Amino acid sequence: MSQTEQKREYGEATALEIMRALGLSSHDLPKLARYARKCFEDGAAEQRRKDAEGQEPVAWHYYDEEDDDDRGGWRYSSSKPSSRYEDVHPLYTHPANVAAQAVRIAELEAENGRLRSRYLPENLTDPLREVLGRMCFECITIARALRTDGMEIRHRAEDEQAEVIFFLLPFVLAYGSDWRKHAAEELGGMAERHRASLTREGGV
Repeated sequence: MSQTEQKREYGEATALEIMRALGLSSHDLPKLARYARKCFEDGAAEQRRKDAEGQEPVAWHYYDEEDDDDRGGWRYSSSKPSSRYEDVHPLYTHPANVAAQAVRIAELEAENGRLRSRYLPENLTDPLREVLGRMCFECITIARALRTDGMEIRHRAEDEQAEVIFFLLPFVLAYGSDWRKHAAEELGGMAERHRASLTREGGV
């Protein structure tokens, strides 16, 4: 049976079920068959579009009307079939929208971290106490790093203390007791940018 014949048979069978369920006459069968077949093909095309989001095909499903044993039928291939096959469908390892959902989850997790960094908790935690109680002389080195990264900080001890605490606070709110690691990574990035700028200017 050819692919066209299979589609026609499927559409007519589906239309017959609908006709019986709705109590329609046989005169409505051709129109229902065309409608059912169109719904099936549109749905399959939409599913393939969703499955393809962010993925590469792992195989192809195609219809071969003239294969080696002279019997037409559906075939599978690990490589894309040649252009002589008209009905070719890519196959994927994940169902629809999984790749897009993974990207969206990562975006939401990042947004959650940003939101958490804006609000103080109800109780004063040990990491917060450590940062908010930071002495002026403990802020000198970080203030110097912030200046090299372009931040304008006045050279009074009170201003350095305020700017450094303001810089460290989001790390505490976002990462809790692990704030030092993330703050150090950000400061390390500042140092790298500063060295790179000196190299471009011939200062290193």
